[in-house]
Amino acid sequence: MNPFEQPWFILSSETPGEHLILEGSRGELLAPIWLSLEEAERFARATPAAQGMSVERLETPALKGSFLRALSLLHVERILLGYQPGSLEVPSFRLEEGLRRLS
Repeated sequence: MNPFEQPWFILSSETPGEHLILEGSRGELLAPIWLSLEEAERFARATPAAQGMSVERLETPALKGSFLRALSLLHVERILLGYQPGSLEVPSFRLEEGLRRLS
C-alpha cells in the first residue's frame, strides 16, 4: 500500500492553515494523516485537541504537496500514517521524503 497514491484525510480547523500537530517523545513535531475517513473521524472523536476540527480529503499530488509545504512552515518533521491514541508504533515518513515523492 503506497500512501502517496491514496487519498489522505487530515484534520483542520476553520482558521485556514491550522492543522493538528503532535509532539513526539523526543520533542520532534509530527502531523497525522489517515488513509480512511473512518480512521480520521475515530481519532477526532477520541482526541480532545481535535474537537471542533473537520476532516478534509486530499486526493491530488498538488493538494498533498501544498499540505506538506504548510506543515514544513510549522517545523513538522514527520508524517504519521493512521495514528490513534495509545498507538505504540505507527508507520511514518519524513516530511522531506513526502515532498520529494510528490514533486
